[in-house]
Amino acid sequence: MSDPKPPPGKRRQSNVIKPIEPAPRTTIQPLCSSRQHGPHRPPPEQPSAPDAATDDPFAYRTDIAIAHALVLLTGLGFVIAVIIWVLRRDQSRHAAFQMAQAVVWQLLYIIVGGLIGCFSSGIMLAGITGSLLSGSRDGSTLAIYCYRAITLLTAGAFVLPGLAAAWASWNGRRFRYPLIAGWVERRMTPR
Repeated sequence: MSDPKPPPGKRRQSNVIKPIEPAPRTTIQPLCSSRQHGPHRPPPEQPSAPDAATDDPFAYRTDIAIAHALVLLTGLGFVIAVIIWVLRRDQSRHAAFQMAQAVVWQLLYIIVGGLIGCFSSGIMLAGITGSLLSGSRDGSTLAIYCYRAITLLTAGAFVLPGLAAAWASWNGRRFRYPLIAGWVERRMTPR
């Protein structure tokens, strides 16, 4: 048996798959052709990164917020905040001021926290020693609670403003730490 003949004017289909031919190449037009801007006018410049004189609070808000929030890590946080400040201080006056405040606040926390920690440890040791000599346990318990209370109050006095500064910076608002903002600002003002 043979295949039936196709009607006149039509070809017989074969089962052979034909290769796909590539699409014809088209030229890509540049975004700014000479027709739009003329032959002698250059294309418009794209906005660049913020320059050193920017005061845009949103420009470096992540870095600023991290520098403030590093108060949670005390010693290591201070080192990381100094590194961030050194890397970003020339790029924005606002960022430099906020990060300098964070560094000074964390340094103050380390110094004051260390002094208060030594003082409260002395109180705790004196209470424990006194209770051991007198045979009562009430003095040692009171001394431990006083130590914990003083430590928590000191941490709260430094950590809460640091977290408030991180939140304000993240939302693009300016933040000034109590007691140190004016001092930091005077040190950063060129003479």
